[in-house]
Amino acid sequence: MRAPHPPSRTALAGTALAVLACAASAPGPALAQAGPAPAGGELVECRLPPQIRSLGRNVTYLAAGRQLQLSVAECKQRGGTWNGHGPGAHANAHAPLAVTVGAGPEGAACPLQATVSVPHGGSLAVRAGPGTGFERTDRLDNGARVFLCDRAGEAGWVGIVFGSGDCGLGAPINPPHAYAGACRSGWVRSNYLR
Repeated sequence: MRAPHPPSRTALAGTALAVLACAASAPGPALAQAGPAPAGGELVECRLPPQIRSLGRNVTYLAAGRQLQLSVAECKQRGGTWNGHGPGAHANAHAPLAVTVGAGPEGAACPLQATVSVPHGGSLAVRAGPGTGFERTDRLDNGARVFLCDRAGEAGWVGIVFGSGDCGLGAPINPPHAYAGACRSGWVRSNYLR
């Protein structure tokens, strides 16, 4: 007796498209968007959702989503956000977002540094995520030095690490992960850094 032939790739692709079409036509909550979304094939700076990662057998942590240049279609499929759009744009909009450190197997984990520069001698608010709706976790005075480690797309927010010394960022960190060192981290507006 012969085994039945497996379904062809064309049949599988047709089934997958039918499932996607059903999912797309299902009613869902309407999300307010800031202007028209880009076309599906256009490349955008896509912020992927946070991921749970493990460190050994007993420790897990929530790592900030990576920012990649992807097509709108792939960004949607992976649950990412871009320029205020996407399926993840309004989910957990004010949940804290960890600052991701590390860039690869060579060089410093966060090679760029900046100095806080607020007009009229003010201070810079450090927030738990990239936006004014996030909780303020700290304040930095003019002249404070920070490491620039992460960014939030076109929004003008950067993820920083600050404290004394090199904060453990002088050596390579690979793969990138959420900062969990002795220094502090958070998000600030990039226009107040020089």
